Amino acid sequence: MYYFVLFTNKCIFDDNFKYFSTFTTYEFIKLTFIFTFISEFKDEYEKVSKLKKRCVLDIETLSLEPTKGRIICIGMLNAETGETRVFYNEDEETMVRNFLSYYRKEGFGEIIGYNVLFDVRYIFARCLKYGLPAREFVMSGFTDVMMILKSVRSIYNFNKPGSLDEWAGYILNESKDLNNASVPLYYHAGEIDKIIEYNKKDVEMTYEIWKKIRHVFDNGIEINGVLGGDDREISD
Repeated sequence: MYYFVLFTNKCIFDDNFKYFSTFTTYEFIKLTFIFTFISEFKDEYEKVSKLKKRCVLDIETLSLEPTKGRIICIGMLNAETGETRVFYNEDEETMVRNFLSYYRKEGFGEIIGYNVLFDVRYIFARCLKYGLPAREFVMSGFTDVMMILKSVRSIYNFNKPGSLDEWAGYILNESKDLNNASVPLYYHAGEIDKIIEYNKKDVEMTYEIWKKIRHVFDNGIEINGVLGGDDREISD
């Protein structure tokens, strides 16, 4: 199985199955099922991800669970041009439709974010709810800045990832004006502009941290959506 072999060689079972014993039989079977499922979409995924036009994505929501809240706004930044765009509409379905239309029109093939699968899952849940086609979006590649900061390379560990605000303060000497807990309060108070500005700041900070990571890795390669370095020694 192609994806399972790639996974075992690069991510969890690094160094000749070093971490194999940390997985129960049930977890092993579950992982096998997941990567069998992924392999069925391999051709479609590679077709879309070859586009490799990157964007940074961040959403603001009323709840951490997609079944209990709504998306307030969707912020994205074109990683090639640096242009930032925030989608907002009181009608959530219209907002998601507009976002997907723009994503498709621009031909993006990779999504960068901080804990990016939270954002992707939330939007995917809205596509399910409203019956919205989103092939280009769901088949895109993902680069999770949080996981890179947590692990550096794709190796299983128990490091705490830290928050975007903590890393932005450390790397960029910047901080957020609001926090996630205050977003619902501003929404119910009708102060949408403050949430949109907060969302833009999140997207821009994620982008700047991602650029720093790219600079450190320099001519690195990418493994399963996570940046990795070239281990060969280079001599003069």
